[in-house]
Amino acid sequence: MPNSILLDSHKKAIAFGYEAENQYYDLVREENHHDCYFFRQFTKDIHKLQDGATTLHTINVKTFDQKKEISAHSLFGMLINFHVDDALSKLIILEVLTPEDFNWVLTIPTYWNNSVRKALIQVARKNTIVASYPEAVSLYWKFWSMKNKLDKIDLFRPEMKYIVVYGSGDTIDLACLEVEEDKSLTQLNTMVTNVEVWKKFLVGIVGKHVYSDFCSQYPNEEDYMLRDFKRKSRSFTDAQIVTLIVPVELRELYEKYSGGDFNDPSNKIVWRGDKMRIKRDLFISLFDEVIAFVVNAVREMVNDPDVMDISHIVCTGRLMQLQMIVCRLRETFHNIDIIDLPEPNISALKGAVILGHYPIVSCKRNFYRL
Repeated sequence: MPNSILLDSHKKAIAFGYEAENQYYDLVREENHHDCYFFRQFTKDIHKLQDGATTLHTINVKTFDQKKEISAHSLFGMLINFHVDDALSKLIILEVLTPEDFNWVLTIPTYWNNSVRKALIQVARKNTIVASYPEAVSLYWKFWSMKNKLDKIDLFRPEMKYIVVYGSGDTIDLACLEVEEDKSLTQLNTMVTNVEVWKKFLVGIVGKHVYSDFCSQYPNEEDYMLRDFKRKSRSFTDAQIVTLIVPVELRELYEKYSGGDFNDPSNKIVWRGDKMRIKRDLFISLFDEVIAFVVNAVREMVNDPDVMDISHIVCTGRLMQLQMIVCRLRETFHNIDIIDLPEPNISALKGAVILGHYPIVSCKRNFYRL
């Protein structure tokens, strides 16, 4: 679920995630959106959280229409409280639990600096733990291996090192972790990249100007199109033709600016109405850049003296449902065990639940990058 949030004119949260996006686009169509505050997947745009000095207190986040802004610190506080209040409304309905009975776990990208962790704890409720996605995944990996009696993998043996490749759907987050003598984890290295292969592909067809006009005029249709691509890419098999939703409004804008119908001389794309049919080899090639980044990032990590003796690569997250990425890692790194976790889309969530029940296993962090 994206980190999108919709606030009313008094800056009170009224919707989160896809529901926030849907409500905002409805307001846009009715032209009633001018007084609200809408932030679409705002955490992806806060690039400065990677350095060691920037804090949430020094960053302002602009609304989707770029007309208003709110401090990142306040926005995160509203986002966290919205989640917590929503969960409590469901959990304490039987009146046998109170808010004090819960531990809260926030999972965040690996590359966010330590000041962000401290700030998030300040704006969160009591009994809150902040953990990175790889930390949560590591705990789930340990639990899953013990449950399946994979004793040959001594997961938390001191000095053991492994890389976690976490593909959330919009980003790929890589981290190398080392097990310390006390069985805690130290983070040695991180890398991250954004994943927007479908948008980049369409811009290459229709041009930046046409796509930009489409996004500004039909934001709801663009969002629905991108969601469809994510679903199709995760469920991709060996079908020779992949059919994707591409709104007719985009095709009409393209034909208006180009002065003619869409035609693909390679015969690998057929675009009719609101459907685009793409041949299998072209669809697979859309992910070449993503696969190359993952392979090159892992290669760069294992060539570092502090990381080169890793034993495993753990692949998880929604994007890792694309077996083509996992297969390429296996082909490239023959001497490293590639762990393809089950239920990759919820492995971090399950790890966070484990961490909430056993907070003593929370990890140490040492931040530095290549």
